[in-house]
Amino acid sequence: MPPALETAAQAFKQLFTDNGSEYHLLGGQFALVRAMRAALKTRIYDINDTALREALLALVEGDGWGDLSGALRSAGVRIGQAYQNGLPAGHPDKTKPLGVLRSGSTVTGTTAYTSATTSARATMNAAQVSAADKAVATAVLNDSTANGAWAYGRVNQWLGQPKLAAATFDKVSLPRQCALFLDSLVMCGSASQFTAKQLLKTRNVAAQSLPAFTPVTLTNLNAKDDRSTTTNLMLNYTPSQLQTVVAAARTLLSGGGYLVAGCLSGRKYEAGEHPFPEHYILLFAADDNTFLFWDPDVSVTDIAELSGKLGPAIGVLFYDNSDAARPKLSTGLNFNDLSDVDISGHHTKHPKRHRYQIVTLQKP
Repeated sequence: MPPALETAAQAFKQLFTDNGSEYHLLGGQFALVRAMRAALKTRIYDINDTALREALLALVEGDGWGDLSGALRSAGVRIGQAYQNGLPAGHPDKTKPLGVLRSGSTVTGTTAYTSATTSARATMNAAQVSAADKAVATAVLNDSTANGAWAYGRVNQWLGQPKLAAATFDKVSLPRQCALFLDSLVMCGSASQFTAKQLLKTRNVAAQSLPAFTPVTLTNLNAKDDRSTTTNLMLNYTPSQLQTVVAAARTLLSGGGYLVAGCLSGRKYEAGEHPFPEHYILLFAADDNTFLFWDPDVSVTDIAELSGKLGPAIGVLFYDNSDAARPKLSTGLNFNDLSDVDISGHHTKHPKRHRYQIVTLQKP
């Protein structure tokens, strides 16, 4: 890792630390979920009854949270294309991003939530639980305000804040954590865009003072490398265009700017899950043909051997032109590294690195 990039990574992280927003750095597109979870755990720790406290904590994080959030994803309360197409003009959900919680749907109204919280409710209603503990647990579990309208408004309030700052909530509850999670599933692009803008404001840098960069599409799903397979899609680039764009990107990033990159994520494009490009990352530093990025999907980027130099959520991108006819801009150090991925779309060497191939680049 070039020393200049180690320094850039530390400076990038320090911007969040200085503004009380580590939750943003480490939470990415799920930053509000992370912040809500931290506040909710503090509230739950006020409960004296050990069994009840542990039952609630098991729903907020770990396997219990994984089961609950997974069930809610398929609970039929998110905006889908068919649902949106059938809405009349002017409906609040008509122009919202696909995948967010429907405006009138509540987390507590789903069978998934009722089922997942049944055991905790039984513990809450046990005879030995004090009235004070039951009141806290009731507030944690029963929150009918956690609907799609609230979640969308809260996320957009966060997206619109003027600069990096700590997250605060007027009320914390498990349904609200769930609602924020559902909306955050589709916020990687928005998170990348507004994070860059907030960082510039925090640094008092005017976007117009930075080097120019023309938005560009570098490749597409039909530009397949002939070494691709049905389960391992690798993209081709136009060599001259990629060389020119990489030089412009290097100039912008070295001048203190940022680039939002649309990517092909993992082994192949999962049609129907996300529009293409299916994921977005934020490039923030460059040294020759190596680039650093912040990944809003923080759970898949945490390079083990570079943890002390980069830390979680920061990944490495490479411009590999060792094959002049088939250059790449991806997380692959070379073609062998690019092509060697596991079933989850992670590079098998130097974990933990999810594979990204850059499709589009633009200034935020």
